[in-house]
Amino acid sequence: MKISKYWLCQIVGWLGYGIFETTINFLSGRVLSKEAPYTLLFISLGILFTHIYRLAVLKKYNWAALSLQSLIIRVLFASFLVGSMLAAYQCFQAIVIAEERPSFKFYYFLIFFTATGLMALSWNLIYFIWKYISNNKKLSFEKIEMEVTNKDLELKAIKSNLQPHFIFNALNSIKALIEEEPDKARVSVTQLSNILRNSIVTEKEQLVTLQKELKIVNDYLALECIRYEERLQVDYEIDELTINTMIPPLILQTVVENAIKHGIAAEVNGGFIHIKTSITPEQKTLISIENSGTYLPLKNNTNGGFGLSASTKRLQFIFGNIATLAISNTSNNTVLTTITLPNNA
Repeated sequence: MKISKYWLCQIVGWLGYGIFETTINFLSGRVLSKEAPYTLLFISLGILFTHIYRLAVLKKYNWAALSLQSLIIRVLFASFLVGSMLAAYQCFQAIVIAEERPSFKFYYFLIFFTATGLMALSWNLIYFIWKYISNNKKLSFEKIEMEVTNKDLELKAIKSNLQPHFIFNALNSIKALIEEEPDKARVSVTQLSNILRNSIVTEKEQLVTLQKELKIVNDYLALECIRYEERLQVDYEIDELTINTMIPPLILQTVVENAIKHGIAAEVNGGFIHIKTSITPEQKTLISIENSGTYLPLKNNTNGGFGLSASTKRLQFIFGNIATLAISNTSNNTVLTTITLPNNA
């Protein structure tokens, strides 16, 4: 049978007092066989009084929820009351049971009361300090659970917004081909089904390998290449040491989609997308997406910034400050987006 922490503290604490009292009696030259029953009875009464006090007062009226000033006043009064009862028993023991009536003086009661009052006060301090630590620990766990739940809900909300955002753009691409080039439209539908199948599989996963993410990106770019034809040039430079890096699903696809929508589509002659992965000197995975066009923060935040802002949030939620996403303009009318991730290969 498992003993609760409360009862363990009660038994250990009062037995500790019993050992202390027995040691004092031994050093004072008293007969231990005569004193032991009195000590045992006192310990039993101590456990009984404090337990009744806990049940009838502390738990019933929830003193732990009181303000500090109110709690101090009540604890002092309770310590006085419990100390008085225990001191009264010791007086009864000294006068009646131990037959020390002739030598008993009133100040003995004051000595007994001082000792038992301090014991009761110490019991209260230990109880409320333990209660405070337990409540703080419980609140900390609840806070952590709430933060995890909130982050999980926000991540799900971000994912649910990413999927319609991506599907809408992909369907627009197919729509442009249906009347003029139906054969290419059919191929595009096949490409889209591959993308949706892969994205559905990864929907329940918080992280996927970079290799799997690149497969989705490749299908997406193959779909866009049918639409843009020679206006879109795609180039990959993948370091084999990076393919097992764990990455939030669809985050790379979102960056590439943003490059198509705000970069390639805005250029009269189209442009290129160059995807490169490498290992940094700090042993992190660096993903670079370079594309034709110009990055306009205000424009992107207004029209298509959700994908990038959501991607940044996802990285922060999962990796904290270890992972980053940065986008900037470079020379020769190109935009460079970099994603830095911890490498687990």
